[in-house]
Amino acid sequence: MPQGSETTRVAYIKEVTYNTTPSGNMTLMNYSSESINGKPVTKESMMVRSDAQPSGQRIVGLDVNGGINAELCPSLCHQDFIAAAMRGTWGGTLTTAVLGQAIDATAKTITRASGSYITLGFAVGDLVKLEGFVNAANNTIVQLTAVTALVLTYVGSSAMVTETSSATAIVTRPDYINWGTTDSSFTIAKDFLDLTGKSLTYTGQRVGGMSLDAKFGDIAQVGFTLAGSGYSVPGTPTTNGRTLVSGGSENSLNATSDLGLIMIDGVQTTYAIEDLSIKLDNSLIPINGLGSLAARNQRPTGLKLSVNMGVYLEDANFDFHSKKLAQTPLAITYFMRDANGKGYGIQIPAVQFSFDDAQSSGRGAVSKLSLTGTAKNDATFGNTFRIYKLV
Repeated sequence: MPQGSETTRVAYIKEVTYNTTPSGNMTLMNYSSESINGKPVTKESMMVRSDAQPSGQRIVGLDVNGGINAELCPSLCHQDFIAAAMRGTWGGTLTTAVLGQAIDATAKTITRASGSYITLGFAVGDLVKLEGFVNAANNTIVQLTAVTALVLTYVGSSAMVTETSSATAIVTRPDYINWGTTDSSFTIAKDFLDLTGKSLTYTGQRVGGMSLDAKFGDIAQVGFTLAGSGYSVPGTPTTNGRTLVSGGSENSLNATSDLGLIMIDGVQTTYAIEDLSIKLDNSLIPINGLGSLAARNQRPTGLKLSVNMGVYLEDANFDFHSKKLAQTPLAITYFMRDANGKGYGIQIPAVQFSFDDAQSSGRGAVSKLSLTGTAKNDATFGNTFRIYKLV
C-alpha cells in the first residue's frame, strides 16, 4: 500500500501536550489526497502615507486546517485517526478462547456446555467474530440479539449451517470504539521529497470530522477533516532523526465484495443497497484569544452523525415509508473485511430517515429510495456510534 505520493510524504505523531510536538517515532499516513494548509489571515492597513502609497497588509490571524482523503484500509494510521474522530480509544476485546460450541442455524443460536457468556461480558448488540468452526460459512461476523449464560442468539448470514459442538470454536468480540469525550491531537509533517530538506509542520491538529463511504463498483473511502493551532516552516524537517513507522501495508477495502451482510433493525437485508455513507461532525469551534494569531485550541461542541443510503425499492423495505412518517429510528449494522479477515464493523443503533417517495421516471428505470438520516443516542445501546476493529 503506497503511503502518499512520490513527491509528498505525510507523517504524524500523537501529541501528549496540546500543540507541542513530542519526541519519538512518527507514523506514515496512507492517503490518496491531502489539503493540510496553513494560511495567514491578513488585513490591509488603511494608514495614510505622505507619498500616498499603500502601507501593506498585516497578519491578524492564522488558519490551520485541511483534510486527508484515503482509500479505507485496516491500517494503523487510519485506526489512529478514526479514534481521534470518535474521541475515544480502542478496547473491549472479549474471547471464549478455544471452547466446544455448537451452532443451530435454524434457531440462530451458539451454545456452550458450561461456563457463562454473561460472566465473560458478552452483551446484546455486540458484533462478534466466529472462528474455528468446521464449516467455513460459520466463520463469519454475527450480531448478538440475546445473551444467556450458555446461549448466544444472533442475527447473521443465511449461509450459516447447523454444526454440532466444535472443539476448536472461538467467539470473540473485537476491539471497538464508541463515540466519546476524550480529545486528542497530532503534529503532522508534510515533507516535499522532490526538494532538498523542505517541509511544513502543523501542530495541534484535531480530527473534527470523518466520512466513511461505500459504493457499489468502487473502493471504500475514508476522509478526515482537521483543524489546528500551529504552523511553521522549519529549517530542518520535523521528521529528521526520527524513525518513520509504516502506517500499514494492507490493501484497500473493496466496497463491492468486502462489504459483508448489512442488518437493518437486526434483520439481514435481502434487498439491494447500492451505496451507504456516514459523515461524523464533532462541530469543532476555534477558541480565539488576543495575543495569539492562531486558535488557542479547537473545542468540540456536539456530535452530528449523518447517514445516506441508496436502496432499490422492494416489498421488504416498503415499510420505510411508514417509518419515515412516524420518524421511527432504524438500527444499521454492517462490516467490511478483506480476504485476511481485517477490516471494520459499523453500528449505528438509531437513525431517523427522511426521503422523497419513490417516483416513476419512465421507461427503462426502476424505483429507488435515497434515504437521508440523522443518528441519535440510543438509550438501550448507550451510545450513538460504534466502530469495531477486525484483525
